[in-house]
Amino acid sequence: MNLNFKKKVLCFGAIIFIAGMSVVISSCSSDEDGSDNRTKNALMDSVAESDEFIDFVDMSEVLSKKTLSYTSTLSQEEFDELVYNLNNDDYMEEFVTKANIKNEISAITKAKEKLLNNTDFLNLNETERTKLFLETAKRNSSIMLKTRSEMTSNECDQRRAQDYSWARAQADIALIGCTCLWEIPIAACACYALAMANYANDIRLADRAYEDCMRSIH
Repeated sequence: MNLNFKKKVLCFGAIIFIAGMSVVISSCSSDEDGSDNRTKNALMDSVAESDEFIDFVDMSEVLSKKTLSYTSTLSQEEFDELVYNLNNDDYMEEFVTKANIKNEISAITKAKEKLLNNTDFLNLNETERTKLFLETAKRNSSIMLKTRSEMTSNECDQRRAQDYSWARAQADIALIGCTCLWEIPIAACACYALAMANYANDIRLADRAYEDCMRSIH
């Protein structure tokens, strides 16, 4: 009996030890995850506050506004033609000329190169960059909406704000990814024009979805 009792005690003690170690390991893992998240958040905050990132976002804002200023003058047929020719480099080069955004593309190219030399930005993965651009776009989209129409706190406005933010974030990511050779003239670098044409299309689709949404609740 005494021997069996000792075995039970030892077995019970082993179970407690293993359970305790599991808690410690889980706690350490949780602490490490929390520490990693804090480090990543601090890194993203550092990038968001950097001159290079702010300059890139500002230049992107100027380019985006000027693009929308031009595309807003197009008829639906003309806009459809633009979308149809997104993969036509000659057509996109002409689009840059008509929209008069050559200087703005040149400015965003320089701002992009500076941002890509920012070590903190380079340490962000694709998901973190997307999150950073999206959070920045959310702040800008609220300003953009206020200048376009009177805001009302309904679901349609919220959905449009989300669509605007996503469109802008995707445009910024596309601009960052443009890798045209230096010997190619800016106007001939279809990548930037394509990013802006897609952005204009996303904004137009967002506006159309908003109008449909508003009609459905009235």
